[in-house]
Amino acid sequence: MRWIFITLIVINGLYLGWELWSQNAGSTLAVNPGADTGDGQRLVLLSETSKLTKSGSVVGGEVTGDECFLVGPVSGLAKAEQLVAGLQAQGYKAAFEEAENVEAIQFWVLVPPADDKSEALRTLKSLQALKIDSYLLSSGEFVNAISLGVFNEERSARILRNKIMDEGFDAEIHRKTQTIRDYLVQIEPIQSFENTKKTVISLGFAEAPIKISDVACEKFALAR
Repeated sequence: MRWIFITLIVINGLYLGWELWSQNAGSTLAVNPGADTGDGQRLVLLSETSKLTKSGSVVGGEVTGDECFLVGPVSGLAKAEQLVAGLQAQGYKAAFEEAENVEAIQFWVLVPPADDKSEALRTLKSLQALKIDSYLLSSGEFVNAISLGVFNEERSARILRNKIMDEGFDAEIHRKTQTIRDYLVQIEPIQSFENTKKTVISLGFAEAPIKISDVACEKFALAR
């Protein structure tokens, strides 16, 4: 009986020693977040993961939260698609959304409609002989009129109209309302703000404003 009792004490002592050794080894690993696992991947503690954003994005070494970079307004769908495609080719995640449409007034200079097409063609030939850019309208509200140009400023339209009239032709100005569709391009901040701005400029959008947006990235269907 005595030897059995001594054997149990020794076994319990060994088990307790093994438990203490296991706990000590685990705590050593936890305080060494830079340790390498041997396959090239760094061990990350739970306390470290709380510093990452939902998308894992960090800008300039600082957490970005839900902020995104916003570029725009960019005029026209083709330009918005061009910018997004260029950003994605550079490794960014980006998307665009239609912004509020803008109504723009333009000024259209015309030679008034002729009574018939043959008369309109004679006028067109005379204008082109004077090296004046012009083309015949063959349909629509101003059929058989001659278009001389469309301007964003009324002053420019008046200058052309007066020039045409000085050459002995009738000319008039018509107002046109054009809907301009603007787009906002949102970029997930995988690079610093300054680096992203340089990329946008290098893609040919130096004039497009860029800022940090408080709108969550999740609002846009960012390409994954």
